[in-house]
Amino acid sequence: LVDVVVDPDTSITAATDGIGRVRDRIGADANVIWGGAVDESANAELLVRVVVADVRYDPPLAAGDPCPRCGASLSAYTFGASETLSCDACGYSGIGMR
Repeated sequence: LVDVVVDPDTSITAATDGIGRVRDRIGADANVIWGGAVDESANAELLVRVVVADVRYDPPLAAGDPCPRCGASLSAYTFGASETLSCDACGYSGIGMR
């Protein structure tokens, strides 16, 4: 479920662009149901609320595993004390490591 709230001056195009960004970040087979509203108090804001259900858990990945988004090989990066995986091909990042 995606709920979009805009101020009275925001175009429908901006609202549907927000829905498009949510769709870009979830699986192609996801059933996206959305709605929207105009709120006089939303001063130059586009508010998006997302409710997700029936999410499948995939075990953590390791460097060299295929990227969940594009299938390219994942790379491991260290930032201070933390490590993360990232895909150099599509930019997918923030993947938990095993």
